[in-house]
Amino acid sequence: MRRLLTFLIAFTLMFSLSTAKICAFESAFDQDSSSGDSGFGDNKTSSLEFSGSLEYKIRSILDKKSDSDLSYPSNSESELELGLDYSRDNSDLKATLAFDDNGDVALDEAFIRLYYDNFDLEAGKMKVVWGKGDKLHVVDNLNGEDLTDFINPEYLDRQIAEKMVKLNYYLGTGKLEAVYTPEFTANKLDREGDWVLSKVSKMKELKPIAVKEFGLTAALEIEDSLVGDESKELKDGQLALRYTNSKGGYDYGFSIYQGRLKNLSMDRSAIAKLEKGVYRDSQAFLNDLDLHYDKVTVLGAEFSSVLFGINSRGELAYYLTDDSDGDDPTVHNNKLAWIIGGDRDLPLHNVNVNLQMKSELILDKDKVDDNPADIDYSEDYFTNMMVLKVSDDFNNQRILPEVSLMYNLESQDYILDNQLEFIVKDDTSIKFNYKLFEGDGDTLFGQFDENDYISMVVNYEF
Repeated sequence: MRRLLTFLIAFTLMFSLSTAKICAFESAFDQDSSSGDSGFGDNKTSSLEFSGSLEYKIRSILDKKSDSDLSYPSNSESELELGLDYSRDNSDLKATLAFDDNGDVALDEAFIRLYYDNFDLEAGKMKVVWGKGDKLHVVDNLNGEDLTDFINPEYLDRQIAEKMVKLNYYLGTGKLEAVYTPEFTANKLDREGDWVLSKVSKMKELKPIAVKEFGLTAALEIEDSLVGDESKELKDGQLALRYTNSKGGYDYGFSIYQGRLKNLSMDRSAIAKLEKGVYRDSQAFLNDLDLHYDKVTVLGAEFSSVLFGINSRGELAYYLTDDSDGDDPTVHNNKLAWIIGGDRDLPLHNVNVNLQMKSELILDKDKVDDNPADIDYSEDYFTNMMVLKVSDDFNNQRILPEVSLMYNLESQDYILDNQLEFIVKDDTSIKFNYKLFEGDGDTLFGQFDENDYISMVVNYEF
C-alpha cells in the first residue's frame, strides 16, 4: 500500500507539472497560429483529460476449512485505476492503467481512434462487447475472461483486453463493425487460490502419477499444459463482422465470428492410458493428449425492444466447429445457444425486476453418449441458466439494495448474491455483499459450496 501511495503522489506532482507545460505550449502555439505566420495548415485543438478510481476491497470466506480453524479466511486488496484521454480534432487516444498493492502495473486498455467522414478506425489493446444481453451474452466472443476470481467481478471487469484493429463504418442509421486480432487469448483460470475449478483440480490430481512415471520436471510441464494458457501465434488470429441498426422501435444486429473457443480441449482417453502406466515418456503422453483450442465459427443475431412494457432483449448463436458430424471426441460438437429476457419497473416503490434465461443445446449428442472420453460427454446436453435480479433505491438513489440469483435448472446449483450499496458522496460509494454458493460438488456453482463470503468495497472516483 505504501508503494501505491508513493506512486500516486509522484504521479500527481508530475502530471501537474506536465499539464502546466502543455497548457503554456498550447497557448503560445495558438497565438502564433492566429497571426497567420505559423506555417501550419490547420489550427488543431487538443486536450488531455484523466480520470480514475481508487478501490479498497476486503472479503471473508464464512465456511471454515477445517475443525481446527478458529478464524475465517480473509483477504484485502486495493487497486488504483487511471484513465487517460487525449483528444484532437480527428483522433482520440485512450488508455487505462491498473496498479495493485504489490506495485505491479498492468495496461488494461490502450488504443487510438481516428475519425473520418463516414467511418472510424481503432487500433490497440481493447475490450469489445457485442450483444444485447445484460452482462450475459452468447454472441460476444472476441475477448477471453479472467476467471481467477471466478465470476465474482462484473462482466466487463472479467474481460481480458486483446490487441486488435477495428473499423466502424456508418451506413445511414446502421453500423458495420469489422475486427481483426492477430493473436488469441484464452480464458485465464485460477490454479492455486480459492476459485480453482473442479476440472482444473482433476487435472492437477494427475501430477503424482506423472511424477512417478516421468519425474518431477516433466510432471510440472504436464501440469502447466493441462491447466491451459493463452496462445500468441499469428495463426490463432480472430476475424469478426457485426451489423447493427434500428427500425420501428426495434434494435437488431447480425454477426459472424471466426476464431477459437476460449477453453482447452483434449483427448481424454490419453489420461486413462497415463493412469494405467502405458507411456514411457512425457512427450508421447502430450502428443496423444492433443491439447488445443477448437476452431469455431459463430453466427449470431441479437435484438432489443420494448414489448408489453418490458425492456426486452435477446441473442441467438450457432457455434460451428470442425466436428460437424459430432463423432470426433477431441473437438466440441456444434451447438445452439440463446438468451432471452428483459426488465421492467414495478408499481412498487422503485423496484425493478430483471429476468434472463441463457440456454445451450449441444447437437448430435447421440454420437457422444456411448463415449465417456468425448469432450462433450455429460449428463445434460440441453442446459438452462436463469438469472434474476431485483433492485430498488431509497433516499434519492443513495441507498441501493439488490438481490440476484443465478440458477442452473438441470443441475439445481445456484449463486445468491445480496448487495447493499451506499452512495456516500457523488464520487464515493461503499458496497456490502453476502454471496452464497449452493449445489452438488460436481456442478458449476456447487463446487464452491464452501466459499460463501461477505465483502466490503469502498470506491472513490475522480
